[in-house]
Amino acid sequence: MGDTIWIENEKILCGISENGARIISLKMKEYGYDRIKPNLSDIKEQVDLVGCTSVGGGNLAVDGEDFDKKLFKLRTADKKNKIKNGETMSLSFECKSARGYVLEKRYTFKGNSYRIGLQILSGSLDGKSISVGWKCGITESEFFKASATQYSNAYVNEQRKIHILMEKTSNTCNKKNRKKMKKQDSINGQPLRRNISWWRSLPTA
Repeated sequence: MGDTIWIENEKILCGISENGARIISLKMKEYGYDRIKPNLSDIKEQVDLVGCTSVGGGNLAVDGEDFDKKLFKLRTADKKNKIKNGETMSLSFECKSARGYVLEKRYTFKGNSYRIGLQILSGSLDGKSISVGWKCGITESEFFKASATQYSNAYVNEQRKIHILMEKTSNTCNKKNRKKMKKQDSINGQPLRRNISWWRSLPTA
């Protein structure tokens, strides 16, 4: 069984399980279930956007291999982390695939921001189909029901090549970003290190 790693800024409190390196809790520190008189000092009152903890968010599959139940190990940071406005912190998790290559999931957080970045890093993603998603849905509250749409971004960075993919999603955001990468072994004789990045921007008031 893996541990849960926590990271907190002025806006959110996020829990990432080492099982699958999935986001299993995402608390909104400024919004409560009681819209009229929320007791935001009570963590149970803060809206948790993860609708299904057992599924979580930041889901990953590579060429049909599901990484959501694989045990990742935290490479950096502590089990509890807090960042302030103007600061940036990344949490890196690694595991070995069934095919023997090492894969890294790296989450990036900024102080005073709802934005969460997810990078998929490996030297062995050449020609593979990458699926990144938010399968757990988003828990609705009165505030979030008023938010019409959200956006998520994914891009593939192949050293000199950058491909942008933007998907407009509904409020429940239960879709996947997919990118089929072309076969290419090197640029100017240097091996490629594939870097798949996915950003999730949460609605703001």
